[in-house]
Amino acid sequence: MVAGFRLLGPVEIDNGAHPVAVGEPRRRAVLAALLVDAGTVVGRSTLVDRVWGDDPPAKATETLRAHLTRLRRVIADADWPDPPRIVRQPGGYRLDVDPDRVDLHLMRRLVRQARDPARTAAARLAGLRRAVALPGGEPLTGVPGDWAARTRELLHRECLDTLVAWAGAETRAGFAADVLTGLRGPAADHPDLESLTSALVRALIATGRPADALRECERHRRRLADRFGLRPGPELSALHGSLLRALRGSRLRPPVGVPGPRRSAPMRVPEAHRCGTA
Repeated sequence: MVAGFRLLGPVEIDNGAHPVAVGEPRRRAVLAALLVDAGTVVGRSTLVDRVWGDDPPAKATETLRAHLTRLRRVIADADWPDPPRIVRQPGGYRLDVDPDRVDLHLMRRLVRQARDPARTAAARLAGLRRAVALPGGEPLTGVPGDWAARTRELLHRECLDTLVAWAGAETRAGFAADVLTGLRGPAADHPDLESLTSALVRALIATGRPADALRECERHRRRLADRFGLRPGPELSALHGSLLRALRGSRLRPPVGVPGPRRSAPMRVPEAHRCGTA
């Protein structure tokens, strides 16, 4: 494993051989607050807000400096080549590190490259495979506070969006069977993120399992109705309709419990429901 920093799970330093203890939760919060903006200056007041929110200690600036001093020592003692540096700048601090040594920024680069039409399909798929293979878990594990909670939700959504992109690329490349296990759990846990179920349904269709795809459409409809009182959006409704037409054309009956297409217009899931946590 390449030496670097982890945000997409427990916040930690890895020297390439094993994790290195960062210290108490507030110190992990300081490290996370710098890492999400690695390479840019993060203002002192921004750091204090991210770490302590509305309840900073009486000497927040001094306490912040103490945590930064400890972090510098931890990084220096991590025994890795070309160690990153926490640099003091006018009004704030910057963590100088190669973005590819921070799992979040590495994932984002791989996803950006996968959207580049100039790259081959094989190269885009290889990058997405690398992105979803990054060690994960609940982002910012062990970091307290409101900022961490908000950021955790956003990062979790990014991870799910990356999973969807990977599943689509695998399906288009003819490896749809390889994505089914990885999609079932997230699709069930996050009916508000309909792209997960759509990716699962497309993979089932591609593996020659239209009846199972219809069942997934119906499971999603029930979960969405039970949790949010909503109906499936346009993409999944279109997939559901095309599956029913295909089954009618093949003179097969829909699976038991799967209703026919509805005439009422589908509803989009509100953005307020689109973030989830693991």
